[in-house]
Amino acid sequence: MKKLLLLAVVLMAAVAVNAKDEFTGSFAPLAGEAKIKVVEDWNNTKIVGRQLADWLEYRQAEQPEYNAENEWENELKPQLKECLLGKANEKLEDMGLFLSETGETKFVMTVHPVSVEKKGNQVVEFTVREASTQKEVVKFTINGKGGTFGSMSNLWGDGFKDTGKKLANLLKNELNKLKQ
Repeated sequence: MKKLLLLAVVLMAAVAVNAKDEFTGSFAPLAGEAKIKVVEDWNNTKIVGRQLADWLEYRQAEQPEYNAENEWENELKPQLKECLLGKANEKLEDMGLFLSETGETKFVMTVHPVSVEKKGNQVVEFTVREASTQKEVVKFTINGKGGTFGSMSNLWGDGFKDTGKKLANLLKNELNKLKQ
């Protein structure tokens, strides 16, 4: 029984170590910032395991009555800014920090969806750079969980909301550590 309990403790410790936020660089330069500019980077994003052009062709064949390019441009792609930024800003409001696609800022955060699945599960890479020098400050990846029911657009929205929530929590945790 003692061996089983010891094994359980070791496994929980291993899980806790793997669950910590992983990033390269430092969040320290972001301390005290009120605004970070955000730019989207959809280059080389895999959609349901395919490059965009291949996915559009597949999607059009899958649903011929639908306009796949219109769905991409007007329903799917906008979920990043509407849901990810919306949820992140909602969570960051009490810190006096917000993310925006407009204006000049000291730092620029590139949001690169590496992959997005049909249900909205996603891997998103974030890179924060100094705007003036393009020097990388911090880089990290967040896995977002999509939805279960609804249109593909709705499911992607669920995934980007989850990613936005996790982004805000990471920023809050790391910036609060700097205050201690």
